[in-house]
Amino acid sequence: MKNNFQKIHYFQDSNSRAFEEEIDNILLSNSIGLTKVDMSYQRRGIDRLAVEGEDEYTLEYKADSKVFKTGNFFLETVSQDTSNKPGWVYYSEADYIVYFLPTVKQLWFIKTATLKNNIEDWKQKYPIKSCKNKTYSSYGVLVPRGIIFSIVNRIISF
Repeated sequence: MKNNFQKIHYFQDSNSRAFEEEIDNILLSNSIGLTKVDMSYQRRGIDRLAVEGEDEYTLEYKADSKVFKTGNFFLETVSQDTSNKPGWVYYSEADYIVYFLPTVKQLWFIKTATLKNNIEDWKQKYPIKSCKNKTYSSYGVLVPRGIIFSIVNRIISF
């Protein structure tokens, strides 16, 4: 059964659009159909609706080109320090977080619920760091790559 793909509208900056387009193309080439979402979905941390055979699920895309250099994943716990807005690890309603890892040419699928179930423990075990933007900072916990790898549900190499 061939899945239909609707043209995706990209809301973020050009760097984000580039990796989103690449993720879309990789998923499409692996027979995963994608549907665009409106802002009501995006506000809930959902970037795509996916269909694979009879299975339907939601995805949030993340990209990290430094994981294999630093050895850590940055899991955002505070999105904006100026408003104390929770990070995506708390508010995402997606079924899976899809990490785009260009240095090893892989997509890692991780159940969002698994991240949420572990985040408080990880905050106690691993360092919390800031990521500065022009007008605010985000905060997150640096979780070792091996820990995240142990909870990966699926890997697609490209």
